[in-house]
Amino acid sequence: MENKNINAKNSIVICDYFDTGLLKNGEPVMIESIASIDEKLKNEFTSWVNEARELLKPFEFTIQMLELYRPRLADIKYHNRGGCELATRIKFIVGGDFKVYYSCIDISVLLELVKNR
Repeated sequence: MENKNINAKNSIVICDYFDTGLLKNGEPVMIESIASIDEKLKNEFTSWVNEARELLKPFEFTIQMLELYRPRLADIKYHNRGGCELATRIKFIVGGDFKVYYSCIDISVLLELVKNR
């Protein structure tokens, strides 16, 4: 995946920070908006976005609460790998029509945000 201007025309950004997990030309869209997405990929993508909500829950808490509700850091790394694989599959489907970017969960940034609350 390329990593340049994510707001460029004809771009798709895959990132579980977004509610839909997907931006197309800078606007949040559902996975169904990408032509030729089959039902299997749609379901896998939706599951991946939902999994992110669960993995990111501990980061809603203060640093003291994180000690009680530990983030699953190994699972987040595995989740990021899954997101990259999904982005690669979507890139294959859209071909040269769109640039596809994947933005993964940066654990160090999340931990720093919680620490500074």
